[in-house]
Amino acid sequence: MKNNIYKSVSDRLGFDEKTVKDVFDYTFKFIREHISSLELKNTNYTEEEFNELKTSFNLPGLGKLGCIYKDYISHNKNFKRKRDDKDD
Repeated sequence: MKNNIYKSVSDRLGFDEKTVKDVFDYTFKFIREHISSLELKNTNYTEEEFNELKTSFNLPGLGKLGCIYKDYISHNKNFKRKRDDKDD
């Protein structure tokens, strides 16, 4: 399916498929690296502090990708619970 997307975009925009694939890959690699670089585990950010972090990205034609404060709190609780269960 990915090849179809790359081909479709390359045909529509007039770029070769490798260039289109590289652009897609770079975009998602940048987002992954940026989110991974944030210290989100074992932290207790307030909602205001969390909202100051760049955790959401608007991808034209695809929508918004990122993490909201509610998800951050939920994942941290689950992480702490699993860590505590593991320590027992």
